[in-house]
Order: sequence, then structure tokens, then C-alpha cells
Amino acid sequence: MAETNIKKNANGYGYLGLYKSPTYASWNAMKQRCDNPNAPEYELYGGRGVTYPDEWKTFKGFVDDMGVRPNGTSLDRINPFGNYSKDNCRWATKLEQQHNLRCQKRQDAGVYWSKQRKCWQAKIYFNNKQYGKRFIDKDEAITWRENKLAKLWEEYNNGNYEFN
Repeated sequence: MAETNIKKNANGYGYLGLYKSPTYASWNAMKQRCDNPNAPEYELYGGRGVTYPDEWKTFKGFVDDMGVRPNGTSLDRINPFGNYSKDNCRWATKLEQQHNLRCQKRQDAGVYWSKQRKCWQAKIYFNNKQYGKRFIDKDEAITWRENKLAKLWEEYNNGNYEFN
């Protein structure tokens, strides 16, 4: 970790030296996504009701729970349908995050038209397994994909699913 020099200030915790760090940038970006309706990704986070704990309103509270961001990582919600919290967040690499997606910016992510089969196909890659189904209607494919992914996460959260 590049940012291990955390120092207390006169008030107890100033986290001197971290305010222009990758850790601070991650915390600030999370707050913007959840709180600022003018932020580019607000509709995908705050607009969908994604929140963070009261303790994370301060940078100190965030660092106390998450620690300093390791090089090559960024903040990731383990369950992409859940809120930001100590139990649902981790520092993850880009590759780890790519395997942990819900339908994101485009509602139809993971859904495409198959010219060969002349139908819509929905696909999910979850824990190194592929799930898919064919549809005549694009909206049905989108709905199936969202529901299937939510169900997989529910099974995982209930302890009925283990990651490889």
C-alpha cells in the first residue's frame, strides 16, 4: 500500500496526506454518485436508491471501515444491487469488477440480437458460469436478465452460492 502514512491531527484524526489520494478520490466519487443529482452517474446510484452508511459521510469514517485503497484497485460493491457498506464493499481490481456487474449504463447490456437464430439473447456471466436464454421480445430478454442476476445475488447473500 502506497498510503500507509496516516497521521492524526489535533482533533484526533486528520488523515493528513490522504486528502488528495486515490482513497479520497474513491470516497468522494461514491458520495457524488449517491448524493449529487447533477453527477453523471447519479441515476445509476442515488437515483436508484443506493446509499452509504452515516459513518461514511466523513472521510475518517470511510477510512476507518475500508482502510487505505491498495494500488491498482477501486471501490466495488460486492452485491451490485446493494448499498455501499463495510460488509458489501471491497477494494477490487478492474478484472474483479468486470465479473461483478448488473445491467449498467445501458439497460440492454448483456442482451443482443442474434441474426443467425433470429431472436434476442440474454447472457450473464456469474462466478465463471454462463447463463443464457432466447427471446422474441427484447424487453422480455432485459427483464429476464435483471431478474436472473438479482436471483443469483439473492442466493449468494443467503449462503446458497459460493464463489470459485
